[in-house]
Amino acid sequence: MAEKRMSSLLWMFSDDKEILPGINVCDVGYEECDKGHSYGPAVRPYYLFHFVKSGSGIFERGGRRFTLSKNQVFLIRPDELTYYRADDNAPWSYMWLGISGELADSVVSRVLGDECVFSVSNDALLEMESLYHGCLNKGEFAYKIVALLLRTFGDVLAKSEKSNERKPDLVTSAVNFMESNYFRPIDVGSLADEMGVSRSHFTTLFASAMGVSPYNYLLKLRLAKAEKLLIERPSLSVTEIAYTVGFTGVERFSEMFKKYVGLSPLAYRKKKGENL
Repeated sequence: MAEKRMSSLLWMFSDDKEILPGINVCDVGYEECDKGHSYGPAVRPYYLFHFVKSGSGIFERGGRRFTLSKNQVFLIRPDELTYYRADDNAPWSYMWLGISGELADSVVSRVLGDECVFSVSNDALLEMESLYHGCLNKGEFAYKIVALLLRTFGDVLAKSEKSNERKPDLVTSAVNFMESNYFRPIDVGSLADEMGVSRSHFTTLFASAMGVSPYNYLLKLRLAKAEKLLIERPSLSVTEIAYTVGFTGVERFSEMFKKYVGLSPLAYRKKKGENL
């Protein structure tokens, strides 16, 4: 027997009544989805937030796919083509909130930029759930839910600004770590783990500050160390130098050296030796 999906549209609001100047609440509701339940591809005429209470699912937007679970939120922007689907094994349940208006435009742009997925605290989710199931007055609910949304945006913005404050320290720490450990089997993933951030976030921060990706910075650092050893340590073979500067094989080392230096390691050593 098929499972019955529990869905409820709590309230629909008239667009001509603003809760705050520039913010209209359009509709609110909640849904406990069947396994594999989906919606779209489709567009909406307003901002539609989905707050995931439990389970998981996917959200697709602009060619990107996001896997979401409890305490995460996905946002559908006006006239944006999106698709979302509940997990086949642990389908999600979520609360939704639709808003529109000029202030909604500016707040969403200021806080989220082009992002469409963010996290909220468990306390915020519980407070929202309490409002959804405990507030019987439509007008009171609208004011309270907008206030909660704005507080949530404040938390998201504070986390973002705190992260931005860490940029110089994080990048400096990463550079120092590479300088001290280039000869070890480190890569971008392990560097990100060492800095305590995700690989994608680390790569973005590093490239923004240094003008080069962390992968290329580490590669060029190793090659610079190899150039020095080729000249100053003639007793070391190319293979020994490759492993000394952190490469896991001489073939890869020779390939990268020729690509970036323009000569093979042996040809470079010979040319530099002739100029001494």
